Amino acid sequence: MGTLKRKNKKKGIISIAGNKHKKKHSVKNNTNSHNALTKKQNVRRKKRANNSFANMLKFSSKIISILTIFCLITGFIIRIIPTSRLTPKAIANAKNQKGIIYLNPVAGGKDDGNVYKDRKSKDDNLEISLKIKDKLEKKNYKVVISRNDDSHVKKADRTEEANKKKCDLMVSIDRDKKDDDKASGINAYVSTSKNIKSEYLGASIINELNGVSNYASTGVLHLGKSEDSDENYIENSKAKMPSCMLLLGSISSKDDNEKFDKYIDDYAEAIANGIDSAYYKICLSGETINQEDVNKLSENDFIEEKKSGEDEEDKSNEENEVVRDSEEKEDKKDHDSNYNNPNKYEDDADSYGDLAG
Repeated sequence: MGTLKRKNKKKGIISIAGNKHKKKHSVKNNTNSHNALTKKQNVRRKKRANNSFANMLKFSSKIISILTIFCLITGFIIRIIPTSRLTPKAIANAKNQKGIIYLNPVAGGKDDGNVYKDRKSKDDNLEISLKIKDKLEKKNYKVVISRNDDSHVKKADRTEEANKKKCDLMVSIDRDKKDDDKASGINAYVSTSKNIKSEYLGASIINELNGVSNYASTGVLHLGKSEDSDENYIENSKAKMPSCMLLLGSISSKDDNEKFDKYIDDYAEAIANGIDSAYYKICLSGETINQEDVNKLSENDFIEEKKSGEDEEDKSNEENEVVRDSEEKEDKKDHDSNYNNPNKYEDDADSYGDLAG
């Protein structure tokens, strides 16, 4: 009996130990299955996150593609539709797209330019050019200026800079000098190549200046140079964009100098406005510019130096013809009145007889 109890006891112990082992094993299995489930859930979550991120990327790329296509189509439409068909709002938006203007105050440094007594054109050129620059920048233009101070810059380097920076328009500023002290007024010179856009630029500036003072009313657009109409200023001949040389009166004229000093701010404003108008017409409108446009701006004052003398001579001949016609009409009128009044001759004869007696 004692032996069986021991065995039974041992069996009991064994069974108890076996139950404990089973419980431990079941707990491990439960833990492992839970961990496996958690891993699967994490994998699913990652897949969902990845899928949502991928969907977002696809959606964003679609939106970007649509916007790109829209911008390309809009740009194409603006290019092919003439400005006259655009709405006033579209034209106003186009006007806000400003370009690059190259301002060139002539001379500087060791080059005094034209000199009269203690006055040097290099100083006048720089003073008004800085004012023009300020006014253009307020109109949202980018302005490149050949010099900001009294420094020497070669003429070739100036045009090279304007060409390299791909400026839209170039305007050179200088003072003329005449042999006498007569006022020369304002004149714009363009290349003899007859670049119609350059002519329009010069005419646009002259048109604005003509409204400033009587001094500017003599403003005329010319070909070539002030000294020789067959030659060109290097600033005009080497520039790859529309350009003009603006001569703001004679530095040897007391009248021109007084008015330059008095109206310098008004001139700067007018020149900036002329450049602004020319930029819109030449660079933005897409319209073809012809000689009529130039003539309208300059009120048919576009003159080539070679023809100016002939025009003045024709005008003088016309005036002489008018005077001769008037005199002939007066003679005929007197003859007709005398013919209708024969007593007048008798009165004249009596008077002559009295004088003779």
